Amino acid sequence: MANPQKLRGVCIGAGYFSHFQYEAWQRIPEVDLVAFSNRDPDRARAIRDKFKLARCYADYREMFDRERPDFVDVITPPPSHQALCAEAAARGIHIVCQKPLAPSLAQARAIVANADRAGVRFMVHENFRFQPWHREIRRQLTAGALGDRLHSLHFRMRMGDGWGPDAYIPRQPYFRDYPRLLMYETGVHFIDTFRYLAGEITRVSAWLRRLNSVIQGEDCGVVLFEFANGAVGLYDANRFNEPNYPEARYTFGEFLVEGNGGSLRLYPDARLTLQPLGQPEHDLDYPHQNLNFCGDCCYLTQRHFIDRLLDGQPFETNGHDYLQTLAVQEAVYRSAQTRSPVDVETVNRDSPFRGLDHLAIAVPDTEAALAIWRDRFGFALVLQEEVNGGTVRLTHLELGNTHLQLVQPLSPDHPLQAWLAKHGPALHHFCLRVDDLGQAMAAVRERGLPTAPAPHQGTQGKRALFLDKSATQGVQVELTGQ
Repeated sequence: MANPQKLRGVCIGAGYFSHFQYEAWQRIPEVDLVAFSNRDPDRARAIRDKFKLARCYADYREMFDRERPDFVDVITPPPSHQALCAEAAARGIHIVCQKPLAPSLAQARAIVANADRAGVRFMVHENFRFQPWHREIRRQLTAGALGDRLHSLHFRMRMGDGWGPDAYIPRQPYFRDYPRLLMYETGVHFIDTFRYLAGEITRVSAWLRRLNSVIQGEDCGVVLFEFANGAVGLYDANRFNEPNYPEARYTFGEFLVEGNGGSLRLYPDARLTLQPLGQPEHDLDYPHQNLNFCGDCCYLTQRHFIDRLLDGQPFETNGHDYLQTLAVQEAVYRSAQTRSPVDVETVNRDSPFRGLDHLAIAVPDTEAALAIWRDRFGFALVLQEEVNGGTVRLTHLELGNTHLQLVQPLSPDHPLQAWLAKHGPALHHFCLRVDDLGQAMAAVRERGLPTAPAPHQGTQGKRALFLDKSATQGVQVELTGQ
């Protein structure tokens, strides 16, 4: 694009993290931040007063049409991103969008594809790779400080902001309701950083847990990454337990990078050292400061966005590159669900199905069934819920690579009562896992597979949908997802 005196920018959002981005924009001389949009008057007032922004719009579309900006910074929750980016793209406005990019990989792909069709530049505000210590580690690797073969990367993170009944409330209370948390919100930073430092990830093995019962998603995980160049990476993360150093949110933890020529170590205070084989560890002198957020990485990310807008070169975290990060993230969740390694390539295949979620047996008496499957076979009880207004009891047992679901109708007029009267306790259906149930429903219908008219309630807040047996030779198939 042409190099004007100033690029006209606008922002959407006024939440906790937006303050870091507003502050960073004010230090970029090529940018004139002309307006912002937010529907909450109190939050909008705080931004207006703090950053001296005179024009605030409740309707971002009106802001687009009146201000005619060169770019928009989208700093809102993930479910809003698709619509906001579509409106900007339709007006030819370039976009930098906060992560998480979207609630699902399918929606993220749709955002990127729409920006492509509109011919606008699109970048994800993924800022961890721009932290000064990661840039220096990359520089050391490129210079051969660790030799010519990378062995491993190991990042250990303890945040300590996720324990107790008030976890996350002071800063980011919406974290409590995310069905996916650690890898979706925080771990994705390190997936991108690992890719930045070591290249493409081909396979993952993941173990995810929820330590605090007051939240919905996982807050603890151990993830093993296998790289195309033969290196391995380990992400050992926990938002529940506290670190033994004062500032958990500066580097977010400790990093060890090893190669056939030595080791690099990042300490929580951003001290970075090099230890060549056979030599003592010594400090590396590099510029970094505890400014804004995590070494001023918001500024450095936004500086990159403007530089690439002006010179026309690709963004490091452009939409297509970031989709690969999100494919790795999805592989992590699938691996944790199936308790097996997952090849990232399988995520990129165009299929809505993510593997077997469970096998379901219809039973008239859950306790009698548990006496067989839990007590005699030894399958561990995972969960039990009453759903659909208390008309059905669902009980899950762990089979090792999937779940066994016991389905007991509780109301006398439930359709399963007639099915049980005809078949007795028996295998009723198998269930396939999908990312987004609405999109999966549309996809299977396009493939000539009719479904029930509407979804029903599944376990753990998920929705479920039966396919019509006429298209599957009488086999009952269910889909489940968000």
